[in-house]
Amino acid sequence: MKSNSEGLIIDGVVAHIDRDNIDTDQIIPTEYLKSIKKFGFEDYLFDGWRYKDDGKLGVTKEERIIDKSFILNKEPYNESKILLSRDNFGCGSSREHAVWALRDFGIKAVIASSFGDIFYNNSFKNGLLPIILGKNEIEFLFSESKQNVLELSIDLEKKEIIYNQKCITFAVEKHLIDRIIFGLDDIDITFKDKDKIIDFEKSGFWKLEIGDAEIEFKVNELSNSLSVGDLAKRSDNKTINETDIENLTTGIPPINIGFIKIKLQIF
Repeated sequence: MKSNSEGLIIDGVVAHIDRDNIDTDQIIPTEYLKSIKKFGFEDYLFDGWRYKDDGKLGVTKEERIIDKSFILNKEPYNESKILLSRDNFGCGSSREHAVWALRDFGIKAVIASSFGDIFYNNSFKNGLLPIILGKNEIEFLFSESKQNVLELSIDLEKKEIIYNQKCITFAVEKHLIDRIIFGLDDIDITFKDKDKIIDFEKSGFWKLEIGDAEIEFKVNELSNSLSVGDLAKRSDNKTINETDIENLTTGIPPINIGFIKIKLQIF
């Protein structure tokens, strides 16, 4: 991606894979999920289609038998930044490795008519832009890409795809595309509210809703204990007492006040 006067841009050659329901196992097979690293999966992307032999974790593409008929093994598609596909791309298991493999290969955006829900959300968390277009627009791009090498320019701020002076708009929620523009992950987003979190923790008060009632209690900084006497009635139709707290934590071992305090922090 590069920044210019008109905003953040992804531009490059489009590689097309004309299939519906490309699942995460096809994107990266199960045998490569043993690694807990978040990088280094580019050689395993579409492993069953890019190679004629069986691979394993740690074996690079230079050691494999390449299937030269597969599009990502052909020039200039071997350096594509944009992938074009059809319905339900990224369906199947929730493996985040599928997004990592695409990203590590150099793919910055995937254009499809629909995505698997988990894959869609994982993409934004890892710097990959999933773009949903209508089927007519997808068909047009496939038609163009099969005739000639297709190059697109994607303006993230304007949410536009530019091709031969044609403009295709796409929709994506601002908080999601901001992850791509600013390179944010979940921790970065949490830290945007760091000052509010610190102020909240300093207050010593935690709040919990149970049904229609809302309770507020104070945490003893020295003992980290919760006293029932600290509970305040916050609703006209329900009073929170020790029994309510015990019922709330039924089945969450160990059941004791100190542990309850921790669970309430999570809520």
